[in-house]
Amino acid sequence: MLKKLFGSEDEGKLQPGEEELIGTRFLDDEDFDKVPHWVQEQIYKICNKGLGDSPEELTHELVGKTFIYRLDFDGPSGEILGVYRRLKGKSTTPKKTPSSPQWEVIGRKNYGELSFNKVPDWVQKRIAHIYKHGSGSSLGELTYQLKGKRYRYKLEFAGQGGPILVVSRKPRTWYWKKING
Repeated sequence: MLKKLFGSEDEGKLQPGEEELIGTRFLDDEDFDKVPHWVQEQIYKICNKGLGDSPEELTHELVGKTFIYRLDFDGPSGEILGVYRRLKGKSTTPKKTPSSPQWEVIGRKNYGELSFNKVPDWVQKRIAHIYKHGSGSSLGELTYQLKGKRYRYKLEFAGQGGPILVVSRKPRTWYWKKING
C-alpha cells in the first residue's frame, strides 16, 4: 500500500507520453539488443530505400501493438541513428497517413567517375543540356527538378563547375498511390 502512495511501484515503468532510448547506431557500432526484430527489419528497409535531407525524411515512426517507435537518423547516410519508444495511448497515437515516397539515388558523377546506369536517357540529355547552357561556367550549388511520367527527378550539382552531381528520383504522387494503395 505504501508503494502505491509514494509511486515507487511505477518506478522504471514507461508512462504514456514518455520516451526511452532503446537502440543506437554510431557509424559501425550498433546496440540493438532492446530493439524488436521487426523494427530492425524496417530500419534496414528504410536505409536501403535511401534517406532524404529534410528532418521529415530523417524521422520515421513505426506503430506496434504496445509501443510507437521513433527512428531518428542524423543525416542521409544513416550511419548515426537513435531508436526510441513510447507507450501507445489515445493522445500519443499518430493519425495514420499514407507514407510519402522517398528520394532514391540512381546516379552519381564525381570528378570523372560516372554511374548513370539507372538514369533514363531523357534525363541524361537534360543533364547534358544543363552543362552546356547552364548558368554561366559555374553551376555551383544548384538543384534542378524534372517531372517524368511516373517519377520526379532531382539533380543536385555541387562544386566549382558542377563536377559533382547526384541524380535522385521518387514516384509521383498518383503513381505512388497506384502501386501502394
